[in-house]
Order: sequence, then C-alpha cells, then structure tokens
Amino acid sequence: MDLLKVQLTQLIGAHVFSDPTSAERLREAIKSLNSPRAAAENAEDARARISQVLDHEKTAGRSELSGIRHGARAELMLAAVALLVLPCTALLVMIILRDHITRPLRDLSRLLNLIGEAQYRPAPAGDVAVTVRPIMEGYNRLVDRLTKALQTNKRYQDQLQAQVQAAAETLVRQRVEIAEADRLSAVGEMSARVAHELRNPLAGIKIALANLTQDSVDDDQRERLQLIAAEVDRMARLLDHLLVRARRQPEAPTEVDVRALVSDLLALARYQVPDRIALDNSTPAGVVCRLQRDGVRQMLLNLVLNASQAIGESPGTISVTACRENQMLRLSVVDDGPGFSKDLIEGGVRPFLTQRAGGSGLGLSTVQRMVQAMGGKLELSNREPRGAVVTLSLVSSEAP
Repeated sequence: MDLLKVQLTQLIGAHVFSDPTSAERLREAIKSLNSPRAAAENAEDARARISQVLDHEKTAGRSELSGIRHGARAELMLAAVALLVLPCTALLVMIILRDHITRPLRDLSRLLNLIGEAQYRPAPAGDVAVTVRPIMEGYNRLVDRLTKALQTNKRYQDQLQAQVQAAAETLVRQRVEIAEADRLSAVGEMSARVAHELRNPLAGIKIALANLTQDSVDDDQRERLQLIAAEVDRMARLLDHLLVRARRQPEAPTEVDVRALVSDLLALARYQVPDRIALDNSTPAGVVCRLQRDGVRQMLLNLVLNASQAIGESPGTISVTACRENQMLRLSVVDDGPGFSKDLIEGGVRPFLTQRAGGSGLGLSTVQRMVQAMGGKLELSNREPRGAVVTLSLVSSEAP
C-alpha cells in the first residue's frame, strides 16, 4: 500500500494529465488509502477512483487526438489553398508590376535613349506606381531644364551668328573703304608730288611775267600780263592747298603688346581668309613696344590679305613673326604662295604696279608709304622652295 501511495504521489507531481480533474481524483484515492477503515475497503475505493481517472484520461486523450487530427486537416487545407492562391497572387503582382512599374521604366529607358539623339519628350507621370513616380517627375524636370538650356543656347548661337555676320559685313565694308582710301591716298600722293614739282616752274614763270610786265610799254599788253600773273598766283595757291591736304597728322605712339595685336588682327582676318589657308601667330610673348597701333594694324592686315590673294585657290599658310634688333622691331608676314617677281624685288614697290590679275597695285604701295611715314622701311624677299616674305622694320622703344 505504501508503494502505491508513493507512485500516485509521483504521478501527480509529473503533471502529465489530459483531464484537469485527474490529479484531484488521484489525491482522493490517496486519501482513501490513508482512511482508518478496513484495508480491503480502502483498496477497493482507491481502485475505483484510479479506474475513473483512467477512463477520463482515455476520453480526454481521444478528444485531444481528435482535435489534433482536425487541426492537421485544417492546416492541410490551408496549405492546399495557399499553393493555389500564391501563383495567382504572383501572377497578379507581375501584371501590376508590368503595368505600373516595368512598362513605365521601359518607356523611360526609350526616352533616355532619345535624349542621346537630342529628342526631348516628357514622360507621363500620372498613371504610374507611386514608387516610380519620383523617377518620372525627376526625368521630366531634367527634360524641362535641357529644353530651356537648348533654347537659351540656340538664342545665344543666333545672336553670335548675327554678330559674326555683322562683323564680317563691317570688315568687308571697311576693306572696300580702305582700298578706296588707299587708292585716293595714292592719287593724292601722286598729286602732291606733281604739285611739288610744278611749284618751281611756276615760280620761274611768275618772275618772268613780273619782269615782262615791268619792261612792257604797252598798257594793253601789261594788263594781259597781269591777268596771266594772277592766274599763275591762283595755280600756286591751288598747289599749296594740295600739299597741305597731302600732309597727314601722324598717330601718337602707344604701348603695344605685339603678340596680342597680331592675335586680334588674325582673328579679324580669319573672316576674309579662306579656311584652306592657315593663319599662324609666331610672334614671341612679352614683346611690348611703343608703336602707332592703328597704323601697324592696318599695314599687317593689308599684308595678310595680299598674301591670301597671292596663295589663291591652293591650301597654304600665312605666318606673322616678330623680333627686336636694338631699337628696331622687325615684323614679317611669310606665306607659301608663288613669291614676288624679280622685277618687283629689284625695281621696288610703285603705285598701281601689280603682278596679280585684277589687282589695284595699291596694297604694297600703301604699306610702304605708311612705314616710311613712321620712319621705317619695307623689304621684299622670296623664300625657298617657294613663298614670299614682307618685312617691316619700325623704329620702336621698349615700353617702360
């Protein structure tokens, strides 16, 4: 009996019952065993109680097993439903992604490719997924900025082209005006020379008329001689007026950066010189002299344009070089054209003398007149194997 009590106590302490009333029933069975009644009655009562516990445990176990089976069946049903629903859900998600994410991204990729071809189109951002919408909106902002930048750039290009066109037209007009002025200047120079040569004979004629007038005894003849003397005086005044007009006020020397002057000049000449002819500024940096800026600029421009006309339809190169020798600045315009004729080099530069068909013969003559007015000289030479060199030697002093 004592061993049974111990085993029942251990069983209660294990808490392995399916029925919550089993532990209490076993305690009552232990109490029955401890009852002061006869041992046979106590044992019978304890057996009955233990039998009830076993019956209740069987019933509870069956109920629990049935619940487990029902749960397993429900889980199996859920798993089957999940296996059917998940593919459908995945397919639905793929459709949504295709319509709201994948397709807009594909369209965006096409639009980005169009940007590389300079075709800017905004992307529809209203009917796309929320996650993709910021990308579309950012792309549209980019397209808007690019469009505005292109419009601004085109406006600037149009303005620049208009300015270049206006500058080219002004340059051509000035070139024509300079050519006409050079022609008139050459004519004026010749007129001044003629006037200078005529003044001495007129002075002799005037003295002879004065002597004839004094020696004449005929009043009518004396009156006629006085009329002739008056006309001679008028001719002398006209010649003096021509000489005064031929004299020009020299330009005041200023500090000139030779390389910068040549760079600006070649940039201006570029509009009149064909692209097949290269323009090269070979002047050294840092050469600053006191020169007549506008006069030097005009002389170099005439020489560069003359060199371009001499090269003609062939490709070639025109270079401008400079060097200092004591108080002299030597500027040279070098080309690879046909060079100067032997007659021009030996005979020197003369107005209206040209070796080019259709030329005026005033370009080199004007340059020579200008350089001589500055106290310098012009030299012509040819280079090997072909080409011409025009050198201007100008008196200059280094800028302080």
